[in-house]
Formats: sequence, structure tokens, C-alpha cells
Amino acid sequence: MGGGSRSCGNLGHHLLEGWNLIDSLYFSVITLAAVGYGDFVPTAPTARIFTIIYVINGISILLALLDRIRVVRTRRIESRRQISQELGAGHLSS
Repeated sequence: MGGGSRSCGNLGHHLLEGWNLIDSLYFSVITLAAVGYGDFVPTAPTARIFTIIYVINGISILLALLDRIRVVRTRRIESRRQISQELGAGHLSS
């Protein structure tokens, strides 16, 4: 999922700004990593709008990933708690 977003960002900046593919990839990764060195800046209005959409999309993907991690961890904790309770109840009845 994140790879597709990076590829889209890479291609979009390449086409809109005329940057070579390495510079476009570099900008895409640095932007989504929230580093933003400032050595590459979109100058065309369409490239700026594209970058805004690209960043919002990237943040959405990151939030979805973090939520998925939260769900998996919560399920794992609940499962362990249930197993612990079952073992405790079984131990008391023996």
C-alpha cells in the first residue's frame, strides 16, 4: 500500500516538475518521512496541489497502519487475558 503511494508520488513529481526519477523518489521519501530538507520544492501550482494530496494520502496510510497495529495488539492482549482466566478457573476447580 505504501509502496504504491511512493510510486505515485515519484511519477507525479517527475511529470509535474520535470525532476529526474531519482530526485523525484528522494523528494517523495523525504516528504513522507516528514524530514523536508527543503532542497527540492515543488514550484508549479499543480505540483503543489499534487504534493498536498500526496502528503494527506501518505498520512492516511500511516494512520491506517498504526490503527491496524493497535487492533492486532488489542486482540492479542484480550486473547492472553482470556487464556489466563481460563487457566486460572481450571486450576481452582481441580
